Order: sequence, then structure tokens, then C-alpha cells
Amino acid sequence: MFKNILLPTDGSTLSANAVEQGIALAKALNARVVGLNIVPEFSTGHEYRELALTTSSGYTTSGQAVAGLPPEPSSADEYRERIGAIAERFLEPIRSGSEAAGVACKCLHRVSDDPAAAIVDAAGEQGCDVIVMGSHGRGGIKSLVLGSQTNKVLTHSKVPVLVYR
Repeated sequence: MFKNILLPTDGSTLSANAVEQGIALAKALNARVVGLNIVPEFSTGHEYRELALTTSSGYTTSGQAVAGLPPEPSSADEYRERIGAIAERFLEPIRSGSEAAGVACKCLHRVSDDPAAAIVDAAGEQGCDVIVMGSHGRGGIKSLVLGSQTNKVLTHSKVPVLVYR
């Protein structure tokens, strides 16, 4: 059946649930997993603060500057360094969960402003035969029913997509 499972993650709770189920599926099928995190291109302002907030504990926001939040990156190099660290935090549960389950694992980090296209591309490049992902992640109001990125992956993927709610 499936031998190479792509597990995209954005660090959200639904994504984490899909990762757990994907690893369990891989174990049951004696398959391997490819963890994937997509982060946006270099940006500052609201987008960076939102991403930083989702990866930091203890921060609260009310639309104002957040005390203790790391300063915005001043260059693309600094951004890549910080965003790489964020991606590693998102990928760690895939690594540790796979290791605990005895499932072979490879993790990738990509930079793209089109996460759905990057997911579909990664599935092809890595020879994945199924994508396991959450029904939606960090999309807020845009993804009330089915996440916009999940919907795009469903529409454009050449391999089956298993969507967890």
C-alpha cells in the first residue's frame, strides 16, 4: 500500500494530530515518513509577529506590540536563521514521534509563500505516495470549513491526500 508518507506541519493542534495519525499509519504499514514545514518568504511586521507568537510560549497579544517578543529581523539572512529555528521546533515532534514508533523519518524545511504548491512539489520530489495533513491549520477565519491550503493540496496533488479533522 503506502510506503512513503508526507506529513506537512504548521505547528497547529490539528496539524499535530494529523502527524500523530500519520506516524501511526506509517508504523502499521511499515512505511517511512517525510516531515515537512513550509515557512513564508522574508517579511517583517504583522506576519513575522504572528509566526513568532505561534512558536513562543508565554506571549499574549491584544493587537499591540508584545513584551518579550524577539525583535523583527533586519535582514533576509537574519530572517532565514530565525525561521529555520522555528521550522525545527515544528519538525521535532515528527522526528521524536517517528523515533519512538520505530518509523524511518526524514524532515525538510522549505521557504515559500505558497505552502500548498510546496507540499505538492515536495510529495513528488520525495516520491511520497500519500499526504497526511490536518483539515486546516493557522488560517483563522479563511479556513472555517476546510483550510485553504488543504483544499489547494487536495485540488492539485497527484497522490492521495488523507485529511484529519
